[in-house]
Amino acid sequence: MSQNITGTNAASPTAIALQHLGHGLINQESKQNILELTAKLPRVDQGFFECHFSREGQVDFAMPVPIDKREAIEAIMDLQRGANAAKMLEKNGSPVTEKNIENLWFEFDTSSTNFNGLPGVFFDTHRLHYQNLNSDVPDNMLWSKSLKNMIPAIGCKNGTAENLAAIQHCIDLLSGFGYPAYIGIMKNREDDLRLCVKILDTAQLLPYLKSAGVELKPGVREKLAELAGICDMVAVDFDFENGKISPHFGIELHISKDKDLALYEENLVSYLVQYGLCNAEQAEYVLNWPQAEANEFIHKISHFKLKLEHGNIVAAKSYLQYIYKEN
Repeated sequence: MSQNITGTNAASPTAIALQHLGHGLINQESKQNILELTAKLPRVDQGFFECHFSREGQVDFAMPVPIDKREAIEAIMDLQRGANAAKMLEKNGSPVTEKNIENLWFEFDTSSTNFNGLPGVFFDTHRLHYQNLNSDVPDNMLWSKSLKNMIPAIGCKNGTAENLAAIQHCIDLLSGFGYPAYIGIMKNREDDLRLCVKILDTAQLLPYLKSAGVELKPGVREKLAELAGICDMVAVDFDFENGKISPHFGIELHISKDKDLALYEENLVSYLVQYGLCNAEQAEYVLNWPQAEANEFIHKISHFKLKLEHGNIVAAKSYLQYIYKEN
């Protein structure tokens, strides 16, 4: 395992990255929670600051860990107070192998006043999808088998047959224009089950939501169409309860265009400001991430995310990524 770091240590990549986060994006409580958390973790050279625009500087923290970093994964899973990482990573019979899962993702609600250190755990299933592209077996059939093993591998009280069937239904509806990207459990949120599907044809976002039974309030469809039209990929984050999609879900807005990337990002953020989802100061801080010279980092805006509740867009946040470069 890599050497542990402390939040106050100047060598901590996360501590350094936090110094480059605009003061208008993070409050002292979230900053302290992140520093105390990363002091308990194996060395964190890559992470994501999830900046809530509507919650006065509250920031969550996320990090990927390659599946072959077994000791690091076990150390993080220990924070779950009894989660059996060893069973999840066992060589024989486990769905979590380098062959089909590239990374495990861990998300921490460091914005919470009652932050308890419990991570949400997600399987990164991009590899599972791409290795199957040239196969005669459709993605939905592949997932029908995989779902029966992945969720129990972590352990989840909401991993019921009804919820797994609802997840499978959302996957079946993708019909070639998208694929399951992540699936996992928010251990810090009552074991909520979450599925993230990536939609490569952004024009399919609204038809997909409709086919999944999601109802949108008047005006919301137009806003989503406008925002999705700027992006070259979108994703939908569904939670499940009692065999149904929760009325609380998220839509991720991704821009990966090489040409005029900053212009696309500025255009997208201008709509968020126009819709009252972030203010001008927050927009400036995000678009100028990092806020100071940061030659030791690769940094970028990863994506933006909309929070929807009962058919309304109620909030947005930005995901700011840093990758520490060894000198």
